[in-house]
Amino acid sequence: MKQNDRVPISIIVPVYNVCEWIDQCLQSIVDQTFQDYEIILINDGSTDQSDVKCQQWKERDNRIRYISKKNEGLYRTWNLGVREAVGKYLCFVDSDDWLDPQYVEKLYEKAVETDADMVECDFWRVNNNNGKKTYRPCYGRMEKEYTIREHMIYGESTLWKFMSKKSIWIDNNIIVPNCMGASHAVYVLLLLLGAKIVNVHEPLYFYRRLRKGSILDIQGKGAGEQGRMGLQELDALIEETKKRGLFEPNKEIIEMTVKYRLSDLLAAQFTRKTEKDFAIQFNNYYNFVGDRFPHGRNDRYFILGGYNLNRILSYLPEVQNPYYRFNFSSIISIMHPAEDMVAFGHENEYRKNMIERDIYSSFWSVIKEEKPKFLFLDFLEERFDLIKLKKGGMITKSDAFEGTITQDLDGVVMERDSEECQVQWEKDCLAFLERIVQFMPAENIILVENYLSETQGDVYSQRPYDDLETIRKTNNLLKTYYKYFKDNCSKIKRIEAYKSSFYYTDEKYEYGAVPSHLNEVVNKEIASAIADIL
Repeated sequence: MKQNDRVPISIIVPVYNVCEWIDQCLQSIVDQTFQDYEIILINDGSTDQSDVKCQQWKERDNRIRYISKKNEGLYRTWNLGVREAVGKYLCFVDSDDWLDPQYVEKLYEKAVETDADMVECDFWRVNNNNGKKTYRPCYGRMEKEYTIREHMIYGESTLWKFMSKKSIWIDNNIIVPNCMGASHAVYVLLLLLGAKIVNVHEPLYFYRRLRKGSILDIQGKGAGEQGRMGLQELDALIEETKKRGLFEPNKEIIEMTVKYRLSDLLAAQFTRKTEKDFAIQFNNYYNFVGDRFPHGRNDRYFILGGYNLNRILSYLPEVQNPYYRFNFSSIISIMHPAEDMVAFGHENEYRKNMIERDIYSSFWSVIKEEKPKFLFLDFLEERFDLIKLKKGGMITKSDAFEGTITQDLDGVVMERDSEECQVQWEKDCLAFLERIVQFMPAENIILVENYLSETQGDVYSQRPYDDLETIRKTNNLLKTYYKYFKDNCSKIKRIEAYKSSFYYTDEKYEYGAVPSHLNEVVNKEIASAIADIL
C-alpha cells in the first residue's frame, strides 16, 4: 500500500520480541469482517524472530506496511505510527493481543454514526498461564454510562481498546511521552481537551496478561527506577495540563485520577516485589502525591475485613496500599497467632499472602511499623469457622483458606455459630479494642457495617440468592458482633453501609456473583458517606 492511498482506518501494531504471539494477533486483524484498512507494523528492534514473522506477513497481505527500526521504546513507535497513518481513524493493537472478528466493523460503525472522537469497547483479560478470561467493561458500571469525569478517573486508560480520529492527535499536537504507561497520560489528556467518547458495550478485544517479558512483568522486578513505576506518566500528564492551562480548572479530577492510577499500580505489583522493594515503591508514590497535591488527602490507612471493603475504599481520594490490607482474617485469629510454623501453598499469591498474615497475626507488627492514621473494618470475614491449632493459635477458615494446600495442620474446628465461639469472640474483641487504641485514637476507627447481600442483579432487576435463609442467619450473627463492638467502643465512627440504595451483588462481577461482594455503584455511594465523616 502506498503512502498516498486513502483508507478509512489505520491499525498501528508495535512489535517487540513477540515472536510467539504475533501470528495470532495479525491473523485476527486480517480476518476482520470490515476489510478496508491499512496495517502499520512497526518492529522496534526485536532480538527474537519477530522481524522474520513481520516480513512473512508483509508478503502475505498487501495492506501491511512494515517498518523496522532500532529499539527506541514503545512511545516512539506509537508516535511514528500516528505520523505514518493515512486513515481518518486510528487503532492501536498490542502485538501479543488479538481481536474479535467484528472489532473494527463495530467500532467504525459507531464512530461514523455518532461522529465521536473516540470509540472504545469492553475487553477480555486473558490469563496467559491458564487461559482463563475475565470480562472488563469500559463504558461504565452496572449498565450506567460513565460521565467524562468518571472516564478519566476509573476508565481503562489504554490506547489499545479504542478507535480515535487522527485529527484529534494532529490538531491538538498530541505526542506520546517518553515513559512506560504513557497511554494513561494520553487518554486522560484527550478527554480533558474535550474529545467526545462513546462506547460499544461488547468485549471485542482480548488482552493477554501475565506474559513473561511483558512491560508489567519487567517492571515488577526490583526497585530503583522501577520503584517509580507510573510516576513519569503522571508527571507528564500534570506538566502537559499545566502547559495547556488545563491543570487548575481540573485539579480535583486530576488528583483523583493520579491517586486511583497509583492504587491500581500498587495492587498489580504487590505480589510481584519483595517487601522491601514494594515499600520503596509505595513511599515514592506517597511522597509524589504529597508534593504534587499538598492540600489534598494523603493519609495512611489500614483495612481489616472483606475484600469488597477494598473496593469501597478505592473511591476515597487517597492512595490505597495493599500492604495495609488484612483480608480473610478475623478478630479471634488476630488475637491468637500460630505459635509454630504452618506450611501451606496457594495458587493465588495475594490470597497466600493474606492467609499467612492471618496465621501469624501480622496485623500488630505492621501497624506498629507503619503507624496508620485510620483503621477501616467490617466483619464479613467473621462469618467463618476457625481452626484451633493444638500447638497454639487460631486460623480463620475463610473461603480463601479453603484453597490452600496445607501441611502439618493439626487442630480442631470451632464452629462460628457455637456458644464457644461467641464467648471467645467477645473476649478477644475487648482485648483487640484495648490494644488498638495504643496505636490510634478510637475516633479514627471507622466501622463499616456491611452484611452479605441477599440479592444479585443489575440496575433494572434483582433476584434473591437461592440460599437466602442461610444468608439471613449469618447476617443475624454479624449484627450481634457489630452491636457488641459499638457498645464497647462508643467513640468509633460508624457507617451503616447496608442502608445504602442498590445494596446488592453485581451479577456480572468478574470474580463471581457471591453475597460478600456488592457492586460499584453502591461501593462508590458508601465511600462518599465515609468521606463525609472523615
